[in-house]
Amino acid sequence: MARGNKRRRIDASSSSTTLRSNSVNVEKPSLTRLNELISEAVQIAKAIQPVFHEDWLLIKEAHILKDSLLKALPVDSTDIKYEEHEPSIRKDVQELEFLNSRPGENETIEYLISKLAERLNQWLAHIWRCMQHEDLVDMNLVEKSFVLCSEGLEVILDCCAREECTLCTMHHTTVVDAGGKVVYDEYYGRLIHNMAWMWRELLVVSTSRNLPTHSIIKNIRRFRLVKDVLNLLRRQYDEDAEAEENDEGYGFWDGHWTNAMKVAATDVLSCLVRI
Repeated sequence: MARGNKRRRIDASSSSTTLRSNSVNVEKPSLTRLNELISEAVQIAKAIQPVFHEDWLLIKEAHILKDSLLKALPVDSTDIKYEEHEPSIRKDVQELEFLNSRPGENETIEYLISKLAERLNQWLAHIWRCMQHEDLVDMNLVEKSFVLCSEGLEVILDCCAREECTLCTMHHTTVVDAGGKVVYDEYYGRLIHNMAWMWRELLVVSTSRNLPTHSIIKNIRRFRLVKDVLNLLRRQYDEDAEAEENDEGYGFWDGHWTNAMKVAATDVLSCLVRI
């Protein structure tokens, strides 16, 4: 009997140790363990062959849990989401091109232009925030995203033979940094102005980091945005520079620039004026 009691005490101690160990794991979540569980769940999902009504109810519950997992996971602030946006943007552009080739579609065209411009503005603001993670973000993908947005802008401009259409691209656009500070806020900026500001940012940032800029400049020329980008570059920097506006009445919105970026902007200006 004594040995039996002793054995039970050892088992209880072992169980208690295991519980404490599990408690520590709960307090300190492991991303590796999370990925292992998700991978295991994927394999189980592939092997499932539902037969009974109860099986489908459990599958429905699994979908709910999946959605909850996606909402609970932290958002990757470095994910540009090109693959997510590219198909829908191209679809909208194709629809716009088709309608523009047909007479009597003005109201629908104006609606689609406004919808596409708003979508592009929102995505551009997201891309700018991604750009701030300079060691984690693929700047080539940033440029690729800007090219896609600029291609959409080209189609919009082709449809904008009338002033009413260009006004459809005007949306209140705000860009904030990771700390919530506003770095760009235009109430009346049209999409072409917002797009030029983004290209300016990419060119100045890349120049300040000694990254290749040849293709960036080439794309700025391709989309006929050289003048627009130049209008967003100061001819000099002084104490009152942040309060100045360009000749079109738009702010430069460069108050977030570092000294290195200001120096780079001078080089960019010298380069673009020669084009």
